[in-house]
Amino acid sequence: LASHSCMDRLLAAVEALREACPPDPKSAGSENRDTTVGAALQLAAALREAPPLLPLQLDVLLRQTTHLLVTVRGWDESGTTEAALAAALCCVRRLLRLRLQGGDELGQRSCLGAHLASRQARPVTCELLSTLLVAASEQRAAHLRAACVRAVWSLLLLPLAPDLVAFALPGAATQLVEIGARSVSSHAPTCLAALGAV
Repeated sequence: LASHSCMDRLLAAVEALREACPPDPKSAGSENRDTTVGAALQLAAALREAPPLLPLQLDVLLRQTTHLLVTVRGWDESGTTEAALAAALCCVRRLLRLRLQGGDELGQRSCLGAHLASRQARPVTCELLSTLLVAASEQRAAHLRAACVRAVWSLLLLPLAPDLVAFALPGAATQLVEIGARSVSSHAPTCLAALGAV
């Protein structure tokens, strides 16, 4: 019963975010932004207690979370934008800790990494990585820049397929080094996170 209740909350959160953050970011007016923040926080809370998921359910969450990040990146600078980005990054961190159905506890990270690198999920995984790196480069708020880099680090820590790593790592490493170099004197946590991710 508890897992059904958790799943119900997760499904409700996904639906709320889909309504607040439609597929075409341009169709969402500025009046929807507070609603988007609330829906993102709702999803983050639901992800914290999510039961083991089917791969298809993980795909939906991966696409929705990546779309949220892409949408928020297009907003102008404001307190609402920062709140939305913080909520989106919380969703990313919790997404990368989800468990898939089947397999033992020790093999869960391998299952998650293998699925994120699979044919159906790989394009969205690459988009998530790219969006996080761009968000980190663009972000003026130091704590959010560091949070973006930590999210990249969490993604790269997963046991991803070697060919995906070979494809994504050179460009990601270059951007991380640039972010770290710019942060040496301005924000030590960002610099340390960038070095750790590299």
